[in-house]
Amino acid sequence: MEQAYKKAKSGRMSMGAAAEEYDLTWKTRGDRLSGEVNLDSKYGYETLLSKKEEDVLVKVVLYMTSYGWPVDQIRSMLIKFASSMFDKKSHRFRQAPPCATKGASLSSSWWRGFKQRHPQLSLHEPNVVEQDKVQVMDYFHLLSKTMRLHGFIGASQIYSCDETSVELDHQCGKVVVLCGSQQVSSRQHGIGDHVTFLSTICADGSYMPPLIVFKDRFPRGTYSSLGPYGSLYLNSPTGHIGSYLFCLWFKIIFIPGCGSARPVVLMMDNHSNHLSPELIQLATDNSIILYCLPAHSTHLLHPLHVAVFRPLKQKISEEATSIISLGRCGSTSDKANICMLLKAIYPFCFCKKNVKHGFRKTGLFPFDPSVIDGDTPRGDEQCCSSQR
Repeated sequence: MEQAYKKAKSGRMSMGAAAEEYDLTWKTRGDRLSGEVNLDSKYGYETLLSKKEEDVLVKVVLYMTSYGWPVDQIRSMLIKFASSMFDKKSHRFRQAPPCATKGASLSSSWWRGFKQRHPQLSLHEPNVVEQDKVQVMDYFHLLSKTMRLHGFIGASQIYSCDETSVELDHQCGKVVVLCGSQQVSSRQHGIGDHVTFLSTICADGSYMPPLIVFKDRFPRGTYSSLGPYGSLYLNSPTGHIGSYLFCLWFKIIFIPGCGSARPVVLMMDNHSNHLSPELIQLATDNSIILYCLPAHSTHLLHPLHVAVFRPLKQKISEEATSIISLGRCGSTSDKANICMLLKAIYPFCFCKKNVKHGFRKTGLFPFDPSVIDGDTPRGDEQCCSSQR
């Protein structure tokens, strides 16, 4: 094929003569010798993604397996990422494979072909972890190995982020009544909505401005001036944070705010909706490691859950109850005014003492796996009690 192509292109013989001499079919002569199809192309359907795009997916697999992401999610996430890539492709296929349905998830036949084209990937039965203690030990072993490999030396290079939501339909806590009371009522006001915010803390005791996400539409008025300074405001149909919004936050808030020291590690839960090939590429380009916590372990290993989120929600509930009891019901259930409430209580709950307490109690900084005890409750309620 290659010899026939060279002779035809050099003009030493015609395309038909070159095809006849090397016993090529008319279809091969028309497609390959004319340059319409690459010489090294194989027969059959075109691959849905280019070699460059598939190489990106291979990098995603290697990245996830290196930094603690659960192996049982990798296959489904790869198909999800590949489907998204395919939907964004603008060109038309000469002959689209049966598994290529625009707008739908790619079938398992794509996965089989992808695995054959990349033999360095293989399927294995995962080890079933029955005890949380074993899972935690594996997590710290891999984290220690990563720290040694990349040479983390300071608290300013270790971050943790997670999202939580505030219900605008405020629920009052327990109240004191006389024994035997049959009906106990309280004032309540709400619109059955919620606001989600993504918080980020650093092992040196500092924190970044939050990402605040509204459900459906933005509130009216100057809401952006009411929240914590430097906050990023976005919206989504569900009010939750998907991969696109998370990637925006990563570019606008995290990368500029994490300083110049590299590398940086960002501890995350295993929420697959936050991860995307674009995010991994951004993190790699900026020497940032997205490190995944084990499943069902945030109460033990996530600094925000251990030391910040509970007192934060308690403070929001106290402030909301106080406002409602004074008759200013609309002040807590309005989307814009919840930003004002966050601005007032954010410095209290994200104080340096609480943040450092979270990293210390989870064994992240100072690095000490021995502080984790799965049989005892975490001390998040202790870190704020002394400040009241």
